[in-house]
Amino acid sequence: MTVFETSGALNPEEHRNIIVNRVELDEIITHIENQDQYAVIQAPTQSGKTTLLYQIQSRLHQHGYGVVYLDLSSLDDLEPAQFYPMLCTEIQDGLGELIVDNTDPNLDPDKVTNQISLLKYLRLVAEKTQQVRKLVFMIDELGGLSEELTSPFFSTLRSFFTRGRGISNDREFYKKVMFIFAGNLDLDKLIQSKNSPLRNICELFKLNDFSQEQVLTLAQNLQEFTPEIVEVIADCVHQWCEGHPYLTQRLLGLIDKSHECRNASQDSLSGEIHKLVDKHILYGSDANLTHVLNYLRTSGDSYCQAVYKILHSQPEEQSEKAPHAQELILMGIIKRSSNQCLIIRNQIYKETLEIFLHNLPRGRK
Repeated sequence: MTVFETSGALNPEEHRNIIVNRVELDEIITHIENQDQYAVIQAPTQSGKTTLLYQIQSRLHQHGYGVVYLDLSSLDDLEPAQFYPMLCTEIQDGLGELIVDNTDPNLDPDKVTNQISLLKYLRLVAEKTQQVRKLVFMIDELGGLSEELTSPFFSTLRSFFTRGRGISNDREFYKKVMFIFAGNLDLDKLIQSKNSPLRNICELFKLNDFSQEQVLTLAQNLQEFTPEIVEVIADCVHQWCEGHPYLTQRLLGLIDKSHECRNASQDSLSGEIHKLVDKHILYGSDANLTHVLNYLRTSGDSYCQAVYKILHSQPEEQSEKAPHAQELILMGIIKRSSNQCLIIRNQIYKETLEIFLHNLPRGRK
């Protein structure tokens, strides 16, 4: 029996059979190899951002890069004087023996207490890692950064980038460092905003949901199903999940454990899968759906009303200018269709939201 995984990010080695090789992976690797602009990865929660970062890390390690994964969610409650030393400690631990002469007192993370000392520290780390082609610092959960830290931290990174474009003798050390940012907040706005320190120094990469072909590749990990049945399963899963990474893994895992699905004929299989969706996802306790519905419960009536109008295809809500459209896209509740209309992200969400909104008091929808 195949173990499909829904409990968190996937390890490129341990979970290699159930990791989808996304188009964005090659695009980002090519960008890192050939460009100096920082990279930004944007996708809703449980869309595979962290898994993609792990894949990038694994791929780059094989080609002479020094790569460190940094999770800001564990540093979200720190004051600046605590944040900077902790960040630099994680960088130093992540690079390990790649740093030559790490006894240099200027590499002591405890001495990095503000943005100025961070700038000097990163410059020195670049100098002390002569054997690597480039240093890549992957910063995940960017939304965990406090407001007090956001502006000075990003301003420091902009200054670092700018020095790599300058004419000083040591600019090669600044050019050697690449940052990758990931999160489910509005990173597009962050890097395009007129007053943002990251404006014009980042390339945005948005993760798409799995294609039908990618879902089929995942479904081929199912054991004891004939190839013909696997194709039917992949079609059904894509119809329900429309490539949502978490839900696709979740439903395939349920099918893999279902005796009814294993014993079903090709004609009755879709009905058995429908029963699994009803029992374990729509009317079960699913972590992703709970997250989505809790967001709507706490976001105010206007968000529920916006979803209701999009769900029922009212013409005035079929544009990007609909109320709360950007927030709902970032949460992964809605998406843009091929003709740029706003639609609910997948069939499971449609049915879940129908139930949720039906049970709301009339004034909230």
